[in-house]
Amino acid sequence: MTEFQARPTWDEFSAHLSSTAPVLVRLLGVPPVDLFVEAGGKRIGIRVSTPDPVTPLDSHFSALVIGVVHLEDGDHLEISTSIADLYPYFFAFALSIADGVQEDGSPPTVALQRSLRDWEALFERLSMLTEERQLGLLGELWLFERLLRQHGAAAMEAWTGPLGQAHDFRIGEFEFEVKATSGEHRTHIISSDSQLVSSPGHQLFVLSLQFTAGGPGTRSLRNVIEGLRNRLAPLHLTGYFDRLLERTFQIPTHRLSEYGRGMQLRSPPYLVPVVDSFPRVTHFDILGLPRPEMVRISDLRYRVDVEGLGWEDGTPEFLAIIPEVSW
Repeated sequence: MTEFQARPTWDEFSAHLSSTAPVLVRLLGVPPVDLFVEAGGKRIGIRVSTPDPVTPLDSHFSALVIGVVHLEDGDHLEISTSIADLYPYFFAFALSIADGVQEDGSPPTVALQRSLRDWEALFERLSMLTEERQLGLLGELWLFERLLRQHGAAAMEAWTGPLGQAHDFRIGEFEFEVKATSGEHRTHIISSDSQLVSSPGHQLFVLSLQFTAGGPGTRSLRNVIEGLRNRLAPLHLTGYFDRLLERTFQIPTHRLSEYGRGMQLRSPPYLVPVVDSFPRVTHFDILGLPRPEMVRISDLRYRVDVEGLGWEDGTPEFLAIIPEVSW
């Protein structure tokens, strides 16, 4: 779908984030400038027609992807982001590039470099992971470290979530969804109607982790990542691990110092099997409602309390699934 507008507002543009098809918003003016939204709002960006060859640019912002795309009407400089928390700020940033090109007459790369300088401090601050995402990553790294002790290099292949797979981890017949919280109760957000549905032939578990701020001597996200990098070095997997953190979680190694806040577990890790009696809402539950119009519901999001449904770390049931192995 293509729209033609002079200058959309954020409210107008953000309405396209829920579109199931790609959206292109062409800004009126010369040269052509397009704002785009990938289907489902997975990525947004700006494309500027560039008749002259463009030297590859590196913004050093992990939140931004900059490159040249070759389309039917020629080459375009493309800047995009897939970090939803940044979308409103990126939108204003993109319009500043468009103004530089269409109103000031600057070449696309000049307009980009000028906007990057103007927005540098803001992007550096905003591109840090939110507290919720830091907790989520800390939880996934807890399980990754545990699997690394038991399975070695195979633990890296088991970490399937960053690769866009259905669940965070899959090893053998087991799949895991890792849920981390700083709350007092084991209440976790389920973000889709398929998140608690196992793959065929697999048993799915929810790993519930409760964290709290720690004092001196506790481990930070930086400490955990640095420790894992050291453990992965003999396996020649440090480079892959670094790329995974940068591309999926937007944490390049040169910014690890920003994640130095100490955290610790406030309760033992807790493993819950997702069986028929597990409280969940799936797509099949929605289809089973006696109202055919309910199939139009999407982006389901709800909270579930898993306390009392599983086993604590250290119990035979927990260790049978996720053993404790020393380095």
